[in-house]
Amino acid sequence: MIHRAAASLAKLWAKNGVVPANEMDAYQYGLELLLSTAANIAVMVILSAAAGYTWLFIPYLAAFIPLRLSAGGYHAKRHLSCILFNAVVYGVSLMIVTMLAPSAAIVSCFLESCLSLTVIFLIAPVPVKNKPLSSSEKEKNRRLSLSLGLFYLALCVLFYYTDTLALVWCRMIFCGQAAATMLLILEKTVAAKNIKE
Repeated sequence: MIHRAAASLAKLWAKNGVVPANEMDAYQYGLELLLSTAANIAVMVILSAAAGYTWLFIPYLAAFIPLRLSAGGYHAKRHLSCILFNAVVYGVSLMIVTMLAPSAAIVSCFLESCLSLTVIFLIAPVPVKNKPLSSSEKEKNRRLSLSLGLFYLALCVLFYYTDTLALVWCRMIFCGQAAATMLLILEKTVAAKNIKE
């Protein structure tokens, strides 16, 4: 659906002279990314609103996006799979932060930050086969992802000592971090399985 919508729009733009016909594929790809991202965010907004916290996707994405961009991770083969996977992960995150007792949430956030930093240290960045990284990009992304992991751990400690981790939006930051870390592990697992085959 997203692929077809992007292709139709790119063709329409090329036909009407909005974009050069020889660059239509690049515009189609960009439109696919834009539409897929918009759909993912729309699903998060809907799930957040259903949970009574319309804005909770913001701290989640504030942690998820930088770590995902620097550390890499799994990419679904289809847009619908990506949207459904993100919806499930985000929905579970919402359930965790809204239902978990504050004392359990504080321990969970600290353990998650430590685990995430360990995973980042051991395997980041994890490039995907359709987006290989040069050695300089790998080094830059490794430094950035390690810095983010340390930052999130320091933020967790700061939030703990200021009693801020009791707030739902603070816990959502660490769910975003956990989601990005999970995608790192998933991509590494999928890549290892493909090598064995």
